[in-house]
Amino acid sequence: MRFLASPPGAALLEEAAALEGDMLARLVALRRHWPADLASAAIELLDLRARARPRFARAESLFLTRAGLEQASGDAPAAWRAARVPEGARILDLCCGIGGDSSALASRGPVFAFDLDPVHAWCAAANASACDALHPVHAACADVTRLRLRGDFAVFDPSRRPAGRRVRDAGDYSPPLAFALEVQRAVPRVVVKASPALPDPALDSLGGRVEFVSHRGECKEAVVWLGEWGPRARRSAAILPAGLVLEGRGTPPPALRPPGEWLLEPDSAVIRAGLVAEAAEVLDAAQMDGRIAYLTSDHPANSPLAASWRILEALPFGVSRIRSRLRALGSRAVAVKRRGAPIEPEELLARLPREGDRSLVVVVTRVAGRLSALLCEAGP
Repeated sequence: MRFLASPPGAALLEEAAALEGDMLARLVALRRHWPADLASAAIELLDLRARARPRFARAESLFLTRAGLEQASGDAPAAWRAARVPEGARILDLCCGIGGDSSALASRGPVFAFDLDPVHAWCAAANASACDALHPVHAACADVTRLRLRGDFAVFDPSRRPAGRRVRDAGDYSPPLAFALEVQRAVPRVVVKASPALPDPALDSLGGRVEFVSHRGECKEAVVWLGEWGPRARRSAAILPAGLVLEGRGTPPPALRPPGEWLLEPDSAVIRAGLVAEAAEVLDAAQMDGRIAYLTSDHPANSPLAASWRILEALPFGVSRIRSRLRALGSRAVAVKRRGAPIEPEELLARLPREGDRSLVVVVTRVAGRLSALLCEAGP
């Protein structure tokens, strides 16, 4: 990796980027002029940079590993956290990975970043140096459980892939998620990053406020805030890039009603945070079934809180019935969505008409407990 950051390494990357063909063809071409290990490293880095583009504005200049990219925060979530840090704070980035948070945090104060993986620690330093942050990032390879921690604020992002495999138990994180409580004894304000797939009891065990963060519709992170800062509510959802926050208020369940003119699908962070009732109140919407997160209304959401789909017809579920109605409407199915329905979307889509003047989405869900199909078109 260090070689790729040198002038000869930059020349290798430039040559590799200019090649066409699949990975094998490019490797063969590079190996005519470069050692095999360097050629492979260059091709892999270019592939990782391409994967990083949707999340990082500076993807073309980043140094990445596959494991580091899989866990890294993109620009938007990292900037969202950093904006809550007071200017001039002394900041710790524990288990910093490739430095996605470090680079953003350096806009607020000096960052001291640590990772057990020496390659990741090097990547964090290299990536921070390329971002022209206001404050320095000091990165080092270290076991954070053995450090004497001092600072005003800490990000703790334990590895969710120790030994190269994803783990689903907070105790199997490296270090375990509970180490965050040790960090808080030394640092007054701590933010803990975890998988949104962790069960609520594991997240609540830290005693903080839990925020679920989505980016472009996908729930990316569960963030636990420890100390007197961050969200006010015990549960909240942050929707990025809109920057919209929905806080839990103990809102009663929404009213139930048949499908209206619009189907509203709450953002994934709203659903994961269990804030469908709060979203329904804001959107003036109701549920069609008390166990299903879909909402319905007589107007579109016009909000990042939910996507909107105009309901053309609602009918009892049945493949032949759906097929017949699509043909009668002169429409083709372009996608199948489901919630609370024991069907495979791709299998159902393959059995529906693919020709017609209108493109419709078939939503299979439950209405008052009955399996139903909603024929919808995308809203504004």
